Amino acid sequence: MVFGITSIVGPNNKHYIDPLWFQDLKQHASYINNLTLCCPCRHGEIPENWIAIEDDKQAKDIRIIPLQDARSFIQSLMKLPVNLATLWRAIKAVDIVHASIADWPLPFGWFVYPIARLRKKLSVLVVESAFWRVGGRISLKLRIKETVWETINRWCVGLADFTIFTHEQYRTSLSKNQRGHIIPASWIKNSDIMLHRDCIENWTKLLENPSPLRLLFAGRLIVDKGILVLLNAAEQLKRCNAQITIDIIGSGNLLSACRSVSEKLQNNIKVNVLEPCPYGKPFFNLLRNYHAVVVPNISDDQPRILYDAFSQGIPIIGTNADGISYTVKHDQTGIIIEKNDVEALSEAIQQIAKKPASLRDLGLNALEKARENTHEHMHDKRRQLLLTKINEFWK
Repeated sequence: MVFGITSIVGPNNKHYIDPLWFQDLKQHASYINNLTLCCPCRHGEIPENWIAIEDDKQAKDIRIIPLQDARSFIQSLMKLPVNLATLWRAIKAVDIVHASIADWPLPFGWFVYPIARLRKKLSVLVVESAFWRVGGRISLKLRIKETVWETINRWCVGLADFTIFTHEQYRTSLSKNQRGHIIPASWIKNSDIMLHRDCIENWTKLLENPSPLRLLFAGRLIVDKGILVLLNAAEQLKRCNAQITIDIIGSGNLLSACRSVSEKLQNNIKVNVLEPCPYGKPFFNLLRNYHAVVVPNISDDQPRILYDAFSQGIPIIGTNADGISYTVKHDQTGIIIEKNDVEALSEAIQQIAKKPASLRDLGLNALEKARENTHEHMHDKRRQLLLTKINEFWK
């Protein structure tokens, strides 16, 4: 049983989910029989590209148990008694459960894992995010919230029978006994990865006209993603002689700040705010136009863009945040700098602007790493570990 994926019920009573979650769910369905999705369901307009589970040959047999949807913490509390009753009955009917401890506004995992322990069911937990960790100088209210979430989530990790973390720091900080396995998250498919010869040809084109140096930021425009660090670094770069173009794609509460800097910098340093690009082939084609992707994260989440860029042979300029430095190796698949350091980012960009050809080998190394870390590989590793755990559990 899988929890935590929101579904929208269409006028035909079919259940639509986000295409990336659908891709993930299909991978589970390929090796798990009698798969159940217990998830919040709501009626409403179907977003573009969302997929109906019932329309897919491989996924159509997935059983769906609806939970009441909530849009706020108060709503979650009001609907909790009904949802708890549903969870109690649903978990009784299955053998293995998997939930998330990073849902908003209230993680279902907080209730799923103790119920699974009481019901003596095998429980699986995958930790891919720790968004509740705010860090820095914050209000007492936020500090209390962070402490509560951290405490409960450590408890859930302790309750789970089988845990996977996307990088080592999550295991170190959340698992008291350092239990669990490290498998980085990847959403790229084998078919998304550029052929080696095409990558070499693309780099030949990129280096034929190395000026301006072209960099891309693709992510949410919020403080945790380091976008303010990038904007400040761009303003510092206007003092240098290099020609540099930084394109920004994303949405968030700092979009206006990006546009403001874009209007100010239109000489040797240019910052452009681009329209959103659909994920998939259009986005991968876009990546091929850049010498590097900038990922100045402050938080420890592992950004999806890392393997997206690797799949097109494009290296990363990233920070030493754990979610990045575990995947991107300095001077091998990218450049690693201190997080939240404007000077360090500005200096790194200036140095590669002087020698853009140095990025070619990093990009080719990144391409090979992408081949070893596809979405299919990720699920295959999880499947093998899970089968071993299942055999141990029922013995």
